[in-house]
Amino acid sequence: MKAILLLLPLILLSGMASAQYSSPPLSLLLGNNSAAASALDGYYNSSFAQNGSIVLRIGTYTQPAAISASVMLIGLSPEIDNVSCYIPDMELVLARGHEEGHLTALPSEGYPAFFCDAGWFNNPGRQYEWRCDFDGDDCVEYENRSTVQYNANVTFAFRNASESVPLSSTSIAIPPSIASLLENASGGENMTVNISGNVTFTYVINDRNFALGDCSSNYTTVTGTLPINASASFRVGGSDKFVFLARPVLREQWFRDNRFDTIVLSQCPLYLAQMRLNNGSAANITIRTFNLTTDGFGFMRMTSNLSDANGSGWSEDSSSIASPTPLESGNNSFAYAYTFNYSYSGLGENNLSLVVVDAVLESRQYNETLLSRMLSYGGSNSENGLPITGNSRPSASFDSGSLTRLEIGLGLVGLVLILAFLNFWIAR
Repeated sequence: MKAILLLLPLILLSGMASAQYSSPPLSLLLGNNSAAASALDGYYNSSFAQNGSIVLRIGTYTQPAAISASVMLIGLSPEIDNVSCYIPDMELVLARGHEEGHLTALPSEGYPAFFCDAGWFNNPGRQYEWRCDFDGDDCVEYENRSTVQYNANVTFAFRNASESVPLSSTSIAIPPSIASLLENASGGENMTVNISGNVTFTYVINDRNFALGDCSSNYTTVTGTLPINASASFRVGGSDKFVFLARPVLREQWFRDNRFDTIVLSQCPLYLAQMRLNNGSAANITIRTFNLTTDGFGFMRMTSNLSDANGSGWSEDSSSIASPTPLESGNNSFAYAYTFNYSYSGLGENNLSLVVVDAVLESRQYNETLLSRMLSYGGSNSENGLPITGNSRPSASFDSGSLTRLEIGLGLVGLVLILAFLNFWIAR
């Protein structure tokens, strides 16, 4: 019944239209998923359950009681477009729940069924006591309490490392050794999570005995276990970004075609880029906007819509993984590649900056000082006709001279024409 009551509002939530966000609604998502994880402690799903039974024994009387438990991996928070980008508060959200049978009164035709439990026994107006006297000693027996304990581990495996932590709740923090690797996950790699162990059901039965003219308590314990297993893979990304200058490669250029073109490799989808020229804001580029979706478990994810890149001077490519090992000191890989093209005006040295921010609000700033110069000629003048300055590229000088006059007489020209005609006539 708890599972049904829990699912109803969550299913209604999952069908609600969500607003569009211009920046990542990260805090809203994390807060929602923490609350959802708490609500999923006790959520039971028969489709994913392990089933068994336990024998409740009172003297020579035995009664089987069904036991069942389920565990489900829901998601890795936060998640954006099917990739979970690492943050220090990253957590695994899961659901766990159980159902168990209870000590049931002896059947009798025409009488209702009920549990012989502590609630019934402690009710001053309890009825049908003879139906809870299972061993016929004129003392009623009852189930004092039942408890369930999860004895399982959650194992995180990424690359060649794995670490296990106890299944202590429905919200599990990423272990430190795995978290240090996730910080540099490419965005195209998978982390595997496996839950393995058992669930122990414990029943405490008060098998009351008749002695000295009265019934006295006699508590006995019955236990049973069920195995539980669940596994899932999650695509993960890190926080690293690699930026390099595409144009001008030599950091010097012609002032009539000033460019600041960069390539950015990222392990998490970018959402914003800012161009700065000489410490002033030059351009803001919105790469994507966001929506929130909530599934039937109350788990929230971010989805995004790419902004129109036509004419905006940027592009995104996530079709392959780049590993620019010749260009950087580390051996990191990146699933997201971007180009940013920016033009500007001005002579001399200019300070250019590119700031990029990803979907979990991790940023990176890249700075360059670029020199813009005029062409020159004659070793003395710039292309605008003024004397050469430091903002003009040097050129070689040249000396002036005079042409030698060559006179050709008319008779010589006529002879050449006659010879050409004779050569043409003979060749025919």
